[in-house]
Amino acid sequence: MRASKGSVERFWKRVDVRGPDECWVWRAGKNSKKPHLAYGCFWVAGRHVLAHRFSLALKIGRWPEGDALHSCDNPPCCNPNHLCEGTHTDNMQDMNLKGRRDCERGEARHCSKLNEEKVRIIRKLFNPAKRNKAALARRFGVSNKIVRLVVERKAWRHVV
Repeated sequence: MRASKGSVERFWKRVDVRGPDECWVWRAGKNSKKPHLAYGCFWVAGRHVLAHRFSLALKIGRWPEGDALHSCDNPPCCNPNHLCEGTHTDNMQDMNLKGRRDCERGEARHCSKLNEEKVRIIRKLFNPAKRNKAALARRFGVSNKIVRLVVERKAWRHVV
């Protein structure tokens, strides 16, 4: 990992450094409008990087090959003691073990435009011979892709 002394100093000025066991929260730009869920963003050498990955890179002396995992489960945290390198699978297993998986599905999801009744109607009315995906999408106010995922049971799998 090649980071200039200036970029390292600039990085640490944006981190609220505390005790060695506490979270060191990123105080600058983030990649979401929900700050408590967002990862810090940082420009270094003309490249946009995630702050926690930059912190881990400084710790291990190279850019992480896989994911940068948080032991604290706090996305804006940049404390190198809370970070380790791992695979995407490691990260997903950690998420499942700690119960952090977004389990909301179907109507419980805040952004859902469908409900179970509409899903059943879409599946009943879909006819591959008529190629009526676009018409169903318009009727239910969703995209063609959503209709395809519903019909193929890749979305709303829990609805019989």
